Amino acid sequence: MNDLLIKKTIAFFEESFGSAPKKTVLSPGRINIIGEHIDYNDGYVLPAAIDKIICFAFEKNYTNTSKIIAIDLDDSFEVDLTTDMELTDNVWTNYIRGVINQLKIKDFKFDGFNCVFSSNIPVGSGLSSSAALECGFLFGINELFDLKIKPVDIALMGQSAEHWVGINCGIMDQFSSVMGQENKVIKIDCRTLDYEYHAANFSDYSLVLFDSNVKHSLMTSAYNERRQQCEEGIAIIKSNFPEITSFRDCNEQHVLELQDVMSANVFKRCLFVVKEINRVKLACEALDNGKIEVLGKLMFETHEGLSVDYEVSCAELDMIVDTLKNEESEERKKFSGFREIKAQRELQAGFHWKFPWEKPILAVDMSRMRSVKSDPEKVYTLKSKKTIKIQWRVFYGALPGNAVNHTQTKPEDIDSRVFDRADSFLQGYVGGKETIGFDSAAIEEMRAAFVEHFKDAEYIDKEERNLGIWTDTPEIIDIDEAKEVQAARNFEQVMQTNIDLAKKIVDMFGGAIHPNDALRTVLMSGGKLDLNLVEIGNAIPPFHGNNKKQGKKGGQNGNENQNN
Repeated sequence: MNDLLIKKTIAFFEESFGSAPKKTVLSPGRINIIGEHIDYNDGYVLPAAIDKIICFAFEKNYTNTSKIIAIDLDDSFEVDLTTDMELTDNVWTNYIRGVINQLKIKDFKFDGFNCVFSSNIPVGSGLSSSAALECGFLFGINELFDLKIKPVDIALMGQSAEHWVGINCGIMDQFSSVMGQENKVIKIDCRTLDYEYHAANFSDYSLVLFDSNVKHSLMTSAYNERRQQCEEGIAIIKSNFPEITSFRDCNEQHVLELQDVMSANVFKRCLFVVKEINRVKLACEALDNGKIEVLGKLMFETHEGLSVDYEVSCAELDMIVDTLKNEESEERKKFSGFREIKAQRELQAGFHWKFPWEKPILAVDMSRMRSVKSDPEKVYTLKSKKTIKIQWRVFYGALPGNAVNHTQTKPEDIDSRVFDRADSFLQGYVGGKETIGFDSAAIEEMRAAFVEHFKDAEYIDKEERNLGIWTDTPEIIDIDEAKEVQAARNFEQVMQTNIDLAKKIVDMFGGAIHPNDALRTVLMSGGKLDLNLVEIGNAIPPFHGNNKKQGKKGGQNGNENQNN
């Protein structure tokens, strides 16, 4: 699933820096099954790493400056490692600066490096793309410079980097990204960082990662405010119950008894936290015993708490959950009308779920990319009638909202349509030019025109929507002469070399050897004749033409040469 992303990242690195990366790192996003907003309240959480990743490519550059390129953002920056790190207005770079700052604070020794990264983790989806960025970047530097930082410390340093950015997050996101295992969930004790794995065996059930399309950001959400309210609440609890050291030690009765001395919001936050800590314990028991229905009930309870008590939900999420819970809802009735047909509806990338009353539904990985490449034998003809070869590539993926169209068209047919469009454009582009250089400037000029062509509004409206695709970063990889042109040019160069050598032979013999004989001698030797009289004399062919006019004697063999 991630092969294309990896290849794309490596190819971009090679194109940007002219060399292959020395280290390639994959850093996953995460989901949290249950245990929301209790990682910073000394509770337990139950996250799992997912197969959506950030791919990093690294190499040393042996300077004091590092260059980092974000492919998906079409952005880059350079940082002087000898200076102190400071926050900037370019938010994504601050996460990178935060990691570098952590390394400098802890006195790790490293030099300049080049880095390229790309991701298929949807930004703002709550899948911890920032933690994957921090930890993956730090893991790569650790590997590149053999810093021997332990995985747990990578997670902690990633958390500290995010704190430096201004987000007072817990440890769950970073820990999940670094310590996740396939088909496992992790129960993490956020107070001690003790952890244990539980098998994520859902048997006949599916866990769906459903994209509400409502963007999420810890920076812009009420995250820090909720954390402050929890800190205020536990301080009140401790002052009234000295035996309690954290929410871990509380039960619901402790919170209920203090309702009158807490603000309404602080009370609700504390009540949610205490309940959620207990729900994590019950969820682990449900997983271990294969009671997926119990897990589902607990997850519904978690959402209710997040919506009512913690107030971090939204109308879109509430609607989705209410629809699933209410068997008699209008939405259920609407979907039940599809029982006689194969219902098709679009799902975003991730785990997929369907209503029990539905027939199999369409699931499309929106992040999966395909590519169409140039025909290695294809040539393009210039206005001057000369021919050139172009190496190009076009990436495309499923277009959100048009996935049904996408699946109803055979992949090979889509490939053919994309190829034809790219090929047709390049024929017209090349055919309108007398000449095209073979340098980087010519490649960049063609690439810019190629990209602009695929951004054409009419094409996007008609062609892409009909096919259910969107094209991403069409590339011109290389421009070169066609084989026949190269062959002709090479032949001319070889013949000119042979002619020059023949002229030297004629001059050595004072004109006693006819130029045709000299050239024939060179050709018979394969152009490898040494310029000494003995070898040349022995190599001259016995037949020297039909002209009867006598020339001078030449060569040490005493043969007479005839001149034409």
